[in-house]
Amino acid sequence: MKKITGHIVLVAGLLLVSVAASAAEQLTVAPGIDLSFKSSSFDFQIGGGSNGISLKPSYTTLTPSLAMNRGRFYGVAAYEFTVNDWNSEGLEVNSPTDSTLTQETFERNETSLTLGYRVFEGSRLFGPVSIFGGYLRGTSGWHSLAFNDNAGVVSIEAISVDFKEDGFFLGANYSHSIGNKGTLSVSAAYGALDGLFQDVETSGGGDSIYQDLFSKSTGLSAGVAWNGTISGNMNYRVGMKYINYSFDVDKIEDKIDGSVSTVPSGQIKIKESIYSFYFGVVNYF
Repeated sequence: MKKITGHIVLVAGLLLVSVAASAAEQLTVAPGIDLSFKSSSFDFQIGGGSNGISLKPSYTTLTPSLAMNRGRFYGVAAYEFTVNDWNSEGLEVNSPTDSTLTQETFERNETSLTLGYRVFEGSRLFGPVSIFGGYLRGTSGWHSLAFNDNAGVVSIEAISVDFKEDGFFLGANYSHSIGNKGTLSVSAAYGALDGLFQDVETSGGGDSIYQDLFSKSTGLSAGVAWNGTISGNMNYRVGMKYINYSFDVDKIEDKIDGSVSTVPSGQIKIKESIYSFYFGVVNYF
């Protein structure tokens, strides 16, 4: 409940800021909100091969945003959070006396700030072209619980894994109006990010793993969107987006014994892919 209340306060705050800022001369303010349906995949590679771990969660996110435009310059602040976590349960019967019940959850949140500039305002044949850059911080969290029943002896194993990336990105956008029906836009971006993979594993037997894996991460994204008018200053938008993050682990810090070890480039790689379909509304003041 506290988490939901915080999100409501954030959206309300964006709306209040937009109303106050709209009084500024030549400044266009546009609060918006998007609902996204996402599918992700994670690939773990150790020493050039897979270690057998494969995650493919699907989930739903909500993204309130605030955009501002003045002349050729524009900026967008957005916060994305999960509203429908991915859940998976499975029962594996290993023998008449041994069984394992697993429960997995997944969620993602992301904060981003983008600043852009229209380098070409458009002509009769071509639409506007913009370049943009910004900062993002995102976290994907996977949590697993396994209840093992070994001939009546029950043990619990818990795994908590967080993928974190933060850093700067650059990109470009092209949009083209199709009569008075709407605007089609395409965009692409590249990010140079710092990555952190946190692995915490505990079991009923007392064994535990608590490690931070540090990496340099690169991110590539591409998207296509359609924008149209609902009524007056209220617009809608629908689109698809693909993002790929690649983590190359270069250092491992053991949080239990405090040891730090370096990792040769290419020895441990993690790839995260996110496919999104979204629709939303935006109002211009």
